[in-house]
Amino acid sequence: MTKILAISNDQQTLTSLQAALVDEYTLATQSDFSLIVESMIQHLPDLVILDTDQHRNEVSTFCRQIQEHTTHITPVLLMASQVNAQDIALLLDEGGDDVLKKPYAARELIARLRALLRWKQNAMEQNLVHLRLDSRQKMVVINQRSVRLTPVEFQLLKFLCLNRTRYYTAPDLLTSLWNYPPESGDTALVRNHIRNLRCKLESDPDHPSVLVSQYGRGYTVRALVQVS
Repeated sequence: MTKILAISNDQQTLTSLQAALVDEYTLATQSDFSLIVESMIQHLPDLVILDTDQHRNEVSTFCRQIQEHTTHITPVLLMASQVNAQDIALLLDEGGDDVLKKPYAARELIARLRALLRWKQNAMEQNLVHLRLDSRQKMVVINQRSVRLTPVEFQLLKFLCLNRTRYYTAPDLLTSLWNYPPESGDTALVRNHIRNLRCKLESDPDHPSVLVSQYGRGYTVRALVQVS
């Protein structure tokens, strides 16, 4: 049965999730946000539900911890109260794959979970390469082939891997990854690093299948990713 990990400070929320999901999923719960890493290692969930109400400013950190301690694609459904369209967009940019407003109907919750799990299954069936990132050695293993990267190349690839449900333009990367002020920095720098990464990762750098781009949207990674 599909395993879901729910993380919330609110016991009522965890109890509600248990009641809504008990018939379809195996649910593990965690009320201590400092134990996210331990919970990921212990339960190896297929999907994570993260209640953001008391930790809105830490969502990106929590999402990064989740993705760094999984051996497969793990969608993250964020839950939040009193959010508008702008808030939802910000939460998605912080690393969530979907946002569910509280209070919610059990039927909507289950529908969103099913959609995320379908997305995960589709991604796994697309013959994606396996990409393992070793943060200590700044090295990547792609389908059993080891590739050593420069620190900057590794930083760029890791950022895209941890945010692989969206695209990033060169200006986005300058701002989000390297903290340049908006509309500053040299986009050619990003393109050069992308080209170098493709030469190291791709079997055909001129026709990339891992570090891909889409005109007008930017760059993203298509791979089954593990970060350690």
